[in-house]
Amino acid sequence: MISHGFLLLFFSFILSITASTNYFKYTGPNLTTTENETFTEFYLINRRNVLHVTENVTFNHFLPKCCPPNYKYEKGERKCVRSNDTSIINELGMNNVDDVYLIKSGLRDCEVIVDHVLLLDDFKSVLGNYKQIRYKNETFASGKYCVDGIDNDSEYEKEFILRLCYGPEYCRNRELRCLKKCCPDGEIYIGRDCHAQPEYGFPTEHYSDIIVNFTDNFAIFRQKRKCKLHFPNITHENITIFENGSISYTVGGPWQTHNVEDEMYCFELGLSNNFLTPYLLMCNNIEERNNIKYWFSRVVMSLSCVCFIATMMVYVFLYKLKKVIHRIVFSYCLAQFTGFATLTYLQIDPEPPQPTCSVLGFLVLFGFHAGFSWLTVMCFDMWRTLGSMSPKVGNNNKSELKRTFYYCMYGWLVPSFITVFCYFENKYSFFPESLHAYIGDLFCLLEKRVQEGNYGHTMFFIIPITCAIIVNIIFFVLTVRYIIDATENVRKMSDTKKEKKEALYALKKRTFMALKLFLVMGINWSFEIISSIISFKEYTITTYIELFLDTFNCFQGVFVFLIFVLKWKVIKSIMEKFKIIVVSSVSRSTSLASTSG
Repeated sequence: MISHGFLLLFFSFILSITASTNYFKYTGPNLTTTENETFTEFYLINRRNVLHVTENVTFNHFLPKCCPPNYKYEKGERKCVRSNDTSIINELGMNNVDDVYLIKSGLRDCEVIVDHVLLLDDFKSVLGNYKQIRYKNETFASGKYCVDGIDNDSEYEKEFILRLCYGPEYCRNRELRCLKKCCPDGEIYIGRDCHAQPEYGFPTEHYSDIIVNFTDNFAIFRQKRKCKLHFPNITHENITIFENGSISYTVGGPWQTHNVEDEMYCFELGLSNNFLTPYLLMCNNIEERNNIKYWFSRVVMSLSCVCFIATMMVYVFLYKLKKVIHRIVFSYCLAQFTGFATLTYLQIDPEPPQPTCSVLGFLVLFGFHAGFSWLTVMCFDMWRTLGSMSPKVGNNNKSELKRTFYYCMYGWLVPSFITVFCYFENKYSFFPESLHAYIGDLFCLLEKRVQEGNYGHTMFFIIPITCAIIVNIIFFVLTVRYIIDATENVRKMSDTKKEKKEALYALKKRTFMALKLFLVMGINWSFEIISSIISFKEYTITTYIELFLDTFNCFQGVFVFLIFVLKWKVIKSIMEKFKIIVVSSVSRSTSLASTSG
């Protein structure tokens, strides 16, 4: 293998003794180059070697080749395929073995690209002197076109490709359909970013059912986008792309139509963990991301985070986590705060760099799973304390520490196992593509790709929270059933009016507490499960229901604060703690005893 430095010296020497003049021959300064197989925009070549230009430089004179050296163009899927055919090199006049030439691959800065297939004679007549070309009475300067050989089986009639670059007005004024591509020419999604991979092209057959009168004759429109893309929660039956490139879709209610120049959709391939997936992505307009709905959501979630912190501080500094219930509430608030705080940050900055993006995505997943785990612990402990017909276990410190240990084992290890399992699946892809967990790919969070045939979100989020909700409901029903039975027994057994009243009051208080816990134990998340099965965007009324439930979820921290902290006896204890008021020691003991239950 010849070293890079030696090759550059060799090229410089050849240039110094070569008298021939060729428009594409490179005579500039030495460049940083490499011989590896990564794709770049510029290449230095002669008939023996190919070097990739790795510097971020701009050249005025270059050979506009559509594919990298040693590749030809495949017109069906608009991709580059490896080929040892040198006919394009010969036709472009690069015959001198010793000359060094500069090649620019592809049209990555072009907005609209139109392909034309030419035979050899037409190809030669179009090229002229290469500085500019003229095709069908239009002139295209250097950088606004590229040429290459076409990969086919014919040995007698070689074809060449001429790709021309237009502005976005082409799609408005011409009859040829424009299909919108997310990444620049020759690039696809790898993770959340576009990377040069001209071997994959731009196949659109996967979406032929939503494109009216689909054919492979179309222009590629790559729009300079200002919006954030997302996977649409729309079935193919509810979206149509017309011959003029405009899109029509419905998310409930009347159909909405946008012309081809609106920032509404684009197609692209995505490569992740060796899975190649065709994407149809749609735009959330920048105005929508900043409208009152999104700002309100951020404010409410931030308020919930503050409420979680306030609740934890009360249970640490006032109750000093003395009882098991104190530790349960503290752990629940800590888990929810982790999920809510991370999610709030991602709403403010939805596209942090890697690996921060993936770390935050897994942190959100862990936080919410831990929250559900501690809700289950809370519901179990509620049933154990209020609803169990068995004799109560002793409340000595050793027994409570043992119970707390078991609760922590479940509350933290279960979500840890789910998150770690999801991480390894995301990294090593040991499940089929339909169950692959996409986190930090296009977006930081665990992605919903049901319309793409992927159920990773269902497996790693929906199914675990469904199990947790079912278990929570069972404990709640058992608790309420016991309270109802106990209430009926009090009515039958109490002889004095005063005893009956006190007993019913105690049971009523317990029932009310159970009801409040039921409201925050994640039942409203059941609509998240339903929305994973059916689309709430099908009808206007269900869209508003989904908005209401999402907002309700954002208030979780506020609800917890209202249930566990915002009570007169707790407030009174806090005021006494900070010597705002003075109460007797007997009153203080009574107050803490009643509020901690």
